[in-house]
Amino acid sequence: MREFGPLSYSLINRYTMRIQVAEVIANTKTNYVEKLLFTKRYRFKNSVEIDTSWDKENNLKLVIYDYGPDVSRTDALQAGSPSNLLAIVSLVLDKKTGEYHEQK
Repeated sequence: MREFGPLSYSLINRYTMRIQVAEVIANTKTNYVEKLLFTKRYRFKNSVEIDTSWDKENNLKLVIYDYGPDVSRTDALQAGSPSNLLAIVSLVLDKKTGEYHEQK
C-alpha cells in the first residue's frame, strides 16, 4: 500500500491524500512488477496513520487515524496519547474481475 500526500506533520488546512493498493510480484530475483489494485483520494485535516489487515478472502481493511492537530505519531506514542479514529475503509475483492471495490 502506498500513501501520497503530506506525511509526518499536521496541517491547518485540509489536504488530499491518495491511497493506492498494489500487488507487488517478483518476476526475477531483482525485478518486481506492480499491479495497481485500488486507488482513491481522501481528504483529512491532519497527517494520518493507516493500519491494514487482510482477511482470508483477500479483502483489505484500512483503519485511518490521527493523534490530533500538531501532534506527531512519535510524540503521541511516547506520551501514551490515544488516537482519533477517522475512517475505516473496507476494500472487497471481486473474484470475477480481480478488482477491489470500496464497500459502503
